[in-house]
Amino acid sequence: MTTRKGFTLIEIAMAMIVLGILAGIAVTNYNGIMISGAASAAEHNLMLIYSAQKNYFLKNDVYCSANCQTLTQINNPNNLNLNINDSFFSYSCNYSVPYCQATYNADNSFILGIYLKQQIVTK
Repeated sequence: MTTRKGFTLIEIAMAMIVLGILAGIAVTNYNGIMISGAASAAEHNLMLIYSAQKNYFLKNDVYCSANCQTLTQINNPNNLNLNINDSFFSYSCNYSVPYCQATYNADNSFILGIYLKQQIVTK
């Protein structure tokens, strides 16, 4: 009687299918966790902008408006002097309302916003 050593082609194919399914689940969960973490960071950054705007208002009796509409302007030492770096979200502010928002860069499907007189809102 001879004994076979090794795996059949069917066994290897089934193992590859199972590994492919597990990898698909892992990648999907990883992407969800990354977006969730980025959203938490964006919420924190909006609260930093909120606090910096309140401090700016206390010093100058106005919100930093025309010079603080983009993240580069917000980070400027002459304006709010924040150091926010975010590759997942882009930030913009509309000071006629006054309102700031963070928009998810990948597909613009996720927006966090903050009114300078209220708390965080999600769209």
